[in-house]
Amino acid sequence: MNCFLHPSTPAVACCKSCARGICAACSRDLQFAVVCSDACAKDATQARELAGRTRLMYGIGSQRRRIPTAVLIYGLISLMLLGLGLLPLILGRRPEWVLTGMGLMTAVVAIVIYRRYRAFGIQT
Repeated sequence: MNCFLHPSTPAVACCKSCARGICAACSRDLQFAVVCSDACAKDATQARELAGRTRLMYGIGSQRRRIPTAVLIYGLISLMLLGLGLLPLILGRRPEWVLTGMGLMTAVVAIVIYRRYRAFGIQT
């Protein structure tokens, strides 16, 4: 492959942003990528920042173990529904089976979400 600006010169790298072949004279080293122009340098920098924020958001690469937010929310909703459904039983009345059933279903959803997050290695 040859440089896209200098067709007779062999390419030494591919631009991180546009993926065109570039020679040593055209290349710019950004410490994390090689690019061919200022516009590509801007794009590569933005892509790196976005990837970094995404890793932080999903907890990828973090040594700290956290319970995913969705699991916390579904777990709390499940506890609330189970509590409201079974509270009448504690007070000597008939339990609310619809609320209890909904609480059990949201508990199952929380467990499924947690297992999927663990399988993908996201934020756990």
